[in-house]
Amino acid sequence: MIFWGIVSIVLWILGIHLATRHLPEWSVVEVADESRFTTQLEYMAKSLDIALLGARPEIELVIPHGLNDLELEKQIQLSQRSVWLRTEGRLQARFSTQGHVESLVWSPVALRVWIELSLGRDVEKRRSEDLAPLLLWPGERLGEPVETTVAGVTHQLIPLLDSDPPTFVELAVTNNQVFEARRRQGDADQELGRLSQRLMGRLWIRVALRGALVAIVVAAFLFLLASRRIDFRDGLYLMVIALMVPWPTVLSQVRGGLAWWQVLPAMAFASLFLLLLWSVSESWARSTDPRFTTSLDFLRVGHLGPRGGRALLAGWLLGGGLAGLRLLSHVAARRLGVAIDEPSVSVPIFGPTGHPFYQGPMVAGCILLAVPMAHRLMPPRWRFLGTACFGALLLVPSSPFSSLSFALGSSLLAACWLVMVYRRFGLAALLVASTLSLLMLSSALLWPVMAWAPRSFGISLGIVFLVPWVAWIGLRRPPEEAVKALVPGFMQRVEEERRVKYEMDLLARMQVGMLPGEPPEVPGYGIAVGSWLATEAGGDLYDFVEDEAGNLWLAAGDVAGHGYSCAIELAMVKAAIHSLVSSDKTPAEVLSKMDRVLRSSRQVRSFSTLALLRLDPATGRLLVANAGHPFPWHLTSRGVEEIELPGLPLGQGPPRVYRDVSAELRPGEAIFLSSDGLFESIDGRGRTYGFERPRRVLEDLQNVAGEQQILDAVVADWRLFRGSQAAVDDTSLVTLYRCATGHGSVSTRRAAMTSSEAGR
Repeated sequence: MIFWGIVSIVLWILGIHLATRHLPEWSVVEVADESRFTTQLEYMAKSLDIALLGARPEIELVIPHGLNDLELEKQIQLSQRSVWLRTEGRLQARFSTQGHVESLVWSPVALRVWIELSLGRDVEKRRSEDLAPLLLWPGERLGEPVETTVAGVTHQLIPLLDSDPPTFVELAVTNNQVFEARRRQGDADQELGRLSQRLMGRLWIRVALRGALVAIVVAAFLFLLASRRIDFRDGLYLMVIALMVPWPTVLSQVRGGLAWWQVLPAMAFASLFLLLLWSVSESWARSTDPRFTTSLDFLRVGHLGPRGGRALLAGWLLGGGLAGLRLLSHVAARRLGVAIDEPSVSVPIFGPTGHPFYQGPMVAGCILLAVPMAHRLMPPRWRFLGTACFGALLLVPSSPFSSLSFALGSSLLAACWLVMVYRRFGLAALLVASTLSLLMLSSALLWPVMAWAPRSFGISLGIVFLVPWVAWIGLRRPPEEAVKALVPGFMQRVEEERRVKYEMDLLARMQVGMLPGEPPEVPGYGIAVGSWLATEAGGDLYDFVEDEAGNLWLAAGDVAGHGYSCAIELAMVKAAIHSLVSSDKTPAEVLSKMDRVLRSSRQVRSFSTLALLRLDPATGRLLVANAGHPFPWHLTSRGVEEIELPGLPLGQGPPRVYRDVSAELRPGEAIFLSSDGLFESIDGRGRTYGFERPRRVLEDLQNVAGEQQILDAVVADWRLFRGSQAAVDDTSLVTLYRCATGHGSVSTRRAAMTSSEAGR
């Protein structure tokens, strides 16, 4: 923290030094006496036949927007800090701090209600022409006007003769009949050609970028809400603060003639979007990163300890660095001639939606939103850069620079700084740094003229020094204990889901591990197997055992259920097969003994199906017994025959008695075994795959080339039938084929996949 604190202090000092030399809003000037402003306002109101209401106009210090209208160094002396006078007659005037009038805004008092006035073209023209002469400075005259309309707003540019440097008056009339006149430096004819392209180009770029941000937030909100993984507590606190802070300024503007409907909708929408952005960002980050913790949970309930103190102190120190970077970006833009849409600091500080307690959480929320995006899309070693890039793209819409490339570069620089703050010191430090950086700039800007904005200056400076004091208190306290109740409820559910998923993955690996790696190589025979899981852990099994006499035992079974009980049952069945199989026993005898073993060890009510075959490779003679498993199919030259062996599953009900059935596997013939998952599969219409369809597939096979062809034909038809429908149960297939040439082969297709993978 010490290193980054030193870097932050250096950036802050360098930014302030360069800002006072190159940014007009930071030029220190003396403010004229209030009487000069009020006298001029009364004169202008009388010239416009407007009666000023109230005892005296309200005067406040502002930083005007539109600094891009200045032309670098020679323009600095025109627009410095300005003074607005507001009256109840809907006349507003802006003066330079030296007392020269710079702009006027007039609109009818009737605009207090939501109506569309149509004063007529003649009235518009006359009122506009009435405003222009009031902006003349001594020795100036009005020239010939030029006019254009952009986005429903009529702009009239009138050059000022005998002005040095060249200056013109811009008159704007909106479709709501609000008239504005302001002085601007430059050539009126050249500005007329650039006006439409500049306004429309910036408008569409901002609309597109802001629309993308809103779409991301809304989509993520709906997803998190549907999955019940969103928490609104911190977002609600920030929304309430963002709504409450600007009310003194809002009331002042309403007293000055601004209608409620012109303020409240913007405040409500901005605060609601802040709630959504922060809730989505924090909840998504929590659910993405299992290690995500934040001292905001403790700060929210007043449980401040060393961790929260360190976060506040880090945010306070590094907020100064972010403020310095903001000033350096503005200085660089001015030196390079990049148009600046907004000043480095807005005054009044606590405007309806432009105050630090709204802008700071918005910036922090954008950076936090980039964290899970990078976590999902970037490899670990690129996540820092990825988070910074995503964060920069989210910050570009609020950038004050009209050049997209410069806005992206400055946003990337700020995003890198903020991502570093987040990764090293946590979410609380990120929020504090992004908010305090604006308050630091405000208090530093108002220092020379604090008498004109005592409340804004006092609040800004007070909060700036309050934070380290609170951090010092937290650092002196003993370490806080973990409070589980502070963690959002959905996070407790997410942790439980993660634990269950991990355990199910472990069970799936156990099940796959219990399946044989490869079937045994038996001369003259080929074996193909495949197994697909419908869930993370199922109960299908197949196994191969060779006894001391050289017989091959083939087992295919299914343990009812899923999870731990299924895995335990699988292990018991597999162990019983390997321990009970011998050359002096038949499959029916082995099944009877297995039934007794499973009954004696059973702890849960479950059962297992198992088909057990014994093959004499020399003769092809088969001995088959079945305990409730789907009947094996015998593929012969005459067609497909079921080896009918009724029998109850192992482990439940009355004692079992099983019997053996003999068969002969001739060259070119095969035995096909399947679990019930194959036959119980359904398609998109709810129809069952059944027994007849796979039987027809097997009957249609001509000139069978081997075990793999049989397996592939059934699997292809099974997938075609299901389409995108998920499998309802595990499916295992085993094919035993006797080669016609007498030379055997082994084909293995063992897959432990989810149903979505099995459908591909």
